[in-house]
Amino acid sequence: MSIPDWVTALLPAKLEGPSLLSAERSNSSVDPAALAKLLHGEDQLALRARVEAILRQEGFDAQLAALPSQSRVEKMESSLRRGKHLKALRKQHNWDDASYTAAIGASGEMNVYGLHDKAFIKCLTDQTTDEQKKLFLEPAKADKIIGCYAQTELSHGSNVRGLETTATWDEKTGDFIIHSPQLTSAKWWIGTLGRTANYALVMAQLIVKGKNLGPHTFVVPVRSLETHEPLEGVYVGDIGPKFGYNSMDNGFVLFNHVRIPYVNMLARFQYVDPKTGEYKRRGSPAFVYGGMTYLRVGIAADAATTLARACAIAIRYAAIRKQFADEDKPKDGETAVLNYSLVQQRLLPLIATSYALYFACQELKDLYANYDKLLSAGKTQQAEALLAELHVQSCALKSHGTTISVEGIETCRRACGGHGYAQYSGIGHLYADMLPSVTYEGDNYMLTKQVSRSILKAAKLGVPLFQEAKNAKGGISNDDLVAAFARRVAFLTTQQQQLAKDGWSKNALLVPGWRLSTAYAQYVIVSAFARALPKLAAQLPAPTAQALGDLFRLHALVTLDGSASEFADAGALPAQLGSGIQRQKAIADALARVRPNAVNLVDGWAFSDLVLNSSLGREDGRVYEDIFRRAATNPVNELVFDPRPESKVIVKRREGAAKL
Repeated sequence: MSIPDWVTALLPAKLEGPSLLSAERSNSSVDPAALAKLLHGEDQLALRARVEAILRQEGFDAQLAALPSQSRVEKMESSLRRGKHLKALRKQHNWDDASYTAAIGASGEMNVYGLHDKAFIKCLTDQTTDEQKKLFLEPAKADKIIGCYAQTELSHGSNVRGLETTATWDEKTGDFIIHSPQLTSAKWWIGTLGRTANYALVMAQLIVKGKNLGPHTFVVPVRSLETHEPLEGVYVGDIGPKFGYNSMDNGFVLFNHVRIPYVNMLARFQYVDPKTGEYKRRGSPAFVYGGMTYLRVGIAADAATTLARACAIAIRYAAIRKQFADEDKPKDGETAVLNYSLVQQRLLPLIATSYALYFACQELKDLYANYDKLLSAGKTQQAEALLAELHVQSCALKSHGTTISVEGIETCRRACGGHGYAQYSGIGHLYADMLPSVTYEGDNYMLTKQVSRSILKAAKLGVPLFQEAKNAKGGISNDDLVAAFARRVAFLTTQQQQLAKDGWSKNALLVPGWRLSTAYAQYVIVSAFARALPKLAAQLPAPTAQALGDLFRLHALVTLDGSASEFADAGALPAQLGSGIQRQKAIADALARVRPNAVNLVDGWAFSDLVLNSSLGREDGRVYEDIFRRAATNPVNELVFDPRPESKVIVKRREGAAKL
C-alpha cells in the first residue's frame, strides 16, 4: 500500500516531544552520564557503543522492527538466523565474552543459542573433570556441539528429588542407561532443545546396584552431529507456542534405554568407581547446584535491568504525553501525565525499585565471584561456607525480584495508556519474556520455602542472616529504615519458630514462611541499597548522589507502607511513620523530590534506541511520528483482502512494502 505524499507531509499537532524531553533533562540536577559510568563503567559503555554500531551496520535494527509481526515459525527461523549472525560477528570481530554478551542483549529477543551459551557451558565449566573438559567443554565453547540443560520434566519442576528419568549403572559394560519410564518423565520446557541442541545435560536419578542415589547430571547426545536427526532411542521436539518467549525453542525429550559411556557422568564432585561400582563424593554435594545458583543470580539481575527498560519507556512517554488540564491550573492547558500524582505514585517508585534491585544484585554477584574464586582455587571448605549464604540470597532475590519486576513492567504498560498495548511500545515483549522467570529455575512460591528454612536454620545456630540494628524509633534516617526492615524479619522469624512449637504442620507453615522470605528479600534489597549510598557519594556529583538517596528513601517508604501491618506487629514502625497519613505524607514528599529527576534517572541506564526498540521510549521524543511510521509500514498493510462473503478468495493480492 503506497503512502500518499500528503500523509508523509503531516506532523503532530504540536512538535513538543523533543522539547519536552529536553526541558525535563535540563531542569534536572542529575547527571545521567555520571550515572551510566557508575552502573556500567566507561569501558563497558564504550564496548556497548562499538558493538551496537556494528549491529546497526549489519541491519539488526530492521530485524528488530520486523519481530512484532512475525509468526511463531518465522520467529524461530529468525532466531536461528540472528544467532548464527551473532556468532559469525563474534569471530569476525574477535569479540570477547563481554562484547558477545552485549551484542546478545542489544539484538532483541533471545536467540536459540541462549541456553547453550548460558547454562550448558557454565555447568560443564563448573562440574567437569579435566578429561571431561576436553571431551565436552572445549567443543561446546567452539560451538562444535550445541547443548542444553535438561532438568525440568512434564510433571516435576521445582521438586528435583521427584524427577523420574533414570540413569542406571551397568556393571557389566561400564555404561549408564538413560531411560524415561513414564510419559511424565519427559524432559519439558528445556530451552534450546526443541530444534537446536544436539547434546543435553540430563538430570536423572542415579541407580547403582539397585539403589537410588538421587539426581545427578549426565552428558547425553540427542541428535546426530552429521544429520541433526534424533539418535536411536531418543524422541525430541518443540513443546509449542507459549505466552511469550517464542523465539526460543523450548523442547521435550524422552529416552528409551539410551546407553552413554561412563565418562558422560559429570564427575568433578561425585562419581561411580568403575572397578567396584562404589559411589564416592569429592567435596560437598551442594557444589553440584552451584550452576543453578549462578543462573538465579543472573535471573535476578536481569529482572532489575528489564524493569529499568520498562521504566525508561514509560517515564519518557509520560513526560511528553499530554492529557487534560491540571485541575489546579486549568488555564495552563493540557499537562504532561507525569505531572499527575496518580502517575507518579505508580511509576516513580519503580525507578527506585530498579536501582534498589540492581545494587542488591551487584552484592550478590560479588558474593558469587568470591565463591567461584575459592572453588577454583580448591578451597572447598571456605567455598561451602559461602554457598549457604549465596543460596538463600539468590533464592530470595530471584523469587522476590522477578515478581516485583513482572508486576512493575505491567504497571509501566498500563501507565502508557492504549499505546502501551501495542507491540511498538516495546513493553509487551519485556513483560512476556520476563513472565516465565517467576516459575523457571524454581517456582517463586516454592523457593520461599527454601529461604525461610535457611533463615530458621541459621537462627537456630545463632548465625542470623540479617543484622537487627538499633531500635527504630524517633526518626526516619536511612539507618532507622534499614533497622525497621531487620526488626520485621527478626519478628517473623520468632513468630515462625513459635508457630512450629504450637504444632502447626509443615504444610500450614508455608504461608508464614512465604511472608518471612518476602520480608527477608526486602531487607536484603533495602540494606544493600543503603550500603551502596556512601560509596556512591564518593563516585558521583553531589546532586546525583542525593537523587539516588531520594530513590532509596522512596523505595523503603513504599515497601514499608505496603506491609505496614507486619511492621506494626513487629513494633518496627518508626515513630514518624506510625499512621497511614504520616506514611502518605512521607511518600508524597519523596515523590516530589524524585519527580524533577525522573527522566535523567532512567537516562542513567544508558539504554540505546536499538536496545529499547520502542516508539514510546525514543530518546528524541518523536513518539507519534514513529508510531505512525511503524503502523503504516507493517506487513499486514501489504494485503488486499476480498471481504465479500460469497467470494472464496481470501487475499486478492499482496502489495509491496510501504515506506515512510
